[in-house]
Amino acid sequence: MSMPGDRLRQLARKVRGRLGPGGRPVGDAFDSHRDVAFAVLAEEGDSAFQRVGASLVGAWEVGITDLARALEPRLQNAAKNKLTERLSDALVPTQQPLNDAKHAFGQAVTEGTQAALRSGRLADAWAPSLRILQGLGRKTAEGWAKSTDYIGPLWEALPGEGDPRQRFGALGARLEGLLDEAAAEWQRTMNELPQQADLQRAIRDATEAWYAKVSVGIEMIVYDGRTVLVQAAEKLPRKS
Repeated sequence: MSMPGDRLRQLARKVRGRLGPGGRPVGDAFDSHRDVAFAVLAEEGDSAFQRVGASLVGAWEVGITDLARALEPRLQNAAKNKLTERLSDALVPTQQPLNDAKHAFGQAVTEGTQAALRSGRLADAWAPSLRILQGLGRKTAEGWAKSTDYIGPLWEALPGEGDPRQRFGALGARLEGLLDEAAAEWQRTMNELPQQADLQRAIRDATEAWYAKVSVGIEMIVYDGRTVLVQAAEKLPRKS
């Protein structure tokens, strides 16, 4: 049985021959020859969210490893393991909005394509997917706040000098700003689609730029969170 992903890939392979003559602006109209280009957006968006999720998980795992290393000479194994397992589980609330957006993005592309076929306007094809990106910053920041609360036992165990909980929690605002800025840049690129000569390439480039910005930004922010935890752990007295 053919799966939806297979059909999208088949459409994507056909798109090159259906986008019209090279060098001519694609314009702001939408018809059945354009819907195949938005199969590319669905496929590229799915890949981008997968890779952003991998960046988040990888950066979080670095934090777990480094925290365990800092706690090793300071806590008994049972206590150390309990705290690092708590940190591992705390990823879920931050990760969930990205997982939800990954699924919602593909649905939004389908919704937008159907709306554009009815209206004949190119902008209607990408408007629903933009809303997914625009809402992601707030939801991810809310997830970070939940992650911060979940590792309450860590805050209780680590020295309070410099208020590590507040410093860690404040990183949620940076995540929100990162994702909001990436969404705004994606919107600006989409607004320029009518002036582009290659709809497929423009869509690929826009989605790749969103991924690159978000992926690097998330890795940096999560690493800053790791630093807050490790620096606080290093203030604990060493085992005698």
